[in-house]
Amino acid sequence: MNILTDLFQFLRKPDFVSIQDNAGNKIKILFTLFLCLLVIMFGMNVVVRILQVIVTNISLTSSTAGQATQIPSWWKTWNLFQIILLSPIFEEFSYRYALGQFNVTRIKISVSLIIAFHISYLLYFYKLHQLCESNLILHFFSLYGSMFTIATILFLIMSLCNKQLALLKNKWNSNFSFIFYLSAVLFAIYHVYNMPVLFLLSLFAGALIFGYTRIRLGLGYAIALHILWNFLSSFRLFIN
Repeated sequence: MNILTDLFQFLRKPDFVSIQDNAGNKIKILFTLFLCLLVIMFGMNVVVRILQVIVTNISLTSSTAGQATQIPSWWKTWNLFQIILLSPIFEEFSYRYALGQFNVTRIKISVSLIIAFHISYLLYFYKLHQLCESNLILHFFSLYGSMFTIATILFLIMSLCNKQLALLKNKWNSNFSFIFYLSAVLFAIYHVYNMPVLFLLSLFAGALIFGYTRIRLGLGYAIALHILWNFLSSFRLFIN
């Protein structure tokens, strides 16, 4: 199978077909997709940075770069752990776990997490950030504690409507292309909290490859690809 050809065909019309192969071959496919992701994301990021300079009429090096913000000593370690491990797991379960054949439980988990993510981040960034920025435990529970609490409540509420949700199978199947692209759009929008708006387009492109990986190879491989990408993206934090 030519993975790049299959990827483009899939993006034209997303489907539910998974690749039935051994782990070794799936890992090879994963690294092919990783290289594809590198080319697409870095290419788009270069274009976005050029547009950013043109639109804002400022240089890539900020004139206020010397004004460092005081941050807690634990923040760098926590930030790396969050970016490289926690975020890929939570984001894949939220935005891509439900992708594939219709499954009520997976849909409830994904929808609950997506809604909980946005509510928790809004609460954290606009209400709780300053209170928790000096304490790792408060930071963790204010963000992830509220996220899990809200997601659990939403999941239980939706569980009361299992029979009604099961009736959506035909609509899910007939509108899967829209659902697939909607998940990528929502994934990009979610990053508006911590990324410049111009970079959302490259995140949308990345979400398409993560979604393809999730369906063709499985959720675990999508998480692995996401971890690889976030590790590479955050490499500069290791050397600062």
